[in-house]
Amino acid sequence: MANPQSNLRDSEAFPPGYGDIRLVSSDRVVFHCHQWLLAYMSPVFRDMFGIGGASNSREVVLHEGSRILDLIFRTIDPKQENPMLDFDILPHYLEAGRKYQIDEVKKQANSWLVHNASTVDIEASKLDIAQTIDLLENGTAYGVPRLCQVGLRNLIKAPTKEVFISRLATSTLFEHLVKLRLERVEWFQNKLSWILGAGVDVKLLSSGEFKMKDRLTMGIALEPSHKCCMHNWPVTLKSAFVYNVEDKLNVLEKECADLEAALPDLPQGFGV
Repeated sequence: MANPQSNLRDSEAFPPGYGDIRLVSSDRVVFHCHQWLLAYMSPVFRDMFGIGGASNSREVVLHEGSRILDLIFRTIDPKQENPMLDFDILPHYLEAGRKYQIDEVKKQANSWLVHNASTVDIEASKLDIAQTIDLLENGTAYGVPRLCQVGLRNLIKAPTKEVFISRLATSTLFEHLVKLRLERVEWFQNKLSWILGAGVDVKLLSSGEFKMKDRLTMGIALEPSHKCCMHNWPVTLKSAFVYNVEDKLNVLEKECADLEAALPDLPQGFGV
């Protein structure tokens, strides 16, 4: 909807007459909102309306773009439909929520992550290590547990050389990540012992030339992942004539996939 003032246009969801104060986005979209509702939901808006005559002018210019403000105002206003979030916009939405101190934004973000788990899983699987660390940092900074869990899930299985870097070491969840990775390595070690059982050529296993178990264990310690396991273990174990190895590897592959799909626990009291 065109606005009489030059270069301004009105929000479709918050049109003229909807509210008693005008908030203008950085891309010149005007949102007509309820001042009392904004002030009630955000101490920042409450202070803003009470300083410098903003409440008298009935117009406030904000730094955020219209898409972010639309999401924020939908979150605040019970008459509006829930904001339509996506993986790309989520960090910007959370940053605006933190800036304006709107607790409902964190709740909405966590709820969206839970109810769109399959979509989130697909998008998270495409992230590289740097993007995954961003995800973990956003979850920690904005107090969104589900985001932290998704980030940790990716990092547990990542190669050691990519995980143990200075940037990640400053994370409040770094110690917990180390613990989770050690637990994952132990899980793989126990599975290897189960596969080997008594049905392996002991001479081949303990041979100084081969040292099969040590080699497989070391590989998993460097990258405790389904990918690493299923790439290295089958050929090596079959060459050692492990009894019933095909059936055991099939079981391992399913259990490994299920384990990597599950969200890890967070430290007790995290985010409280």
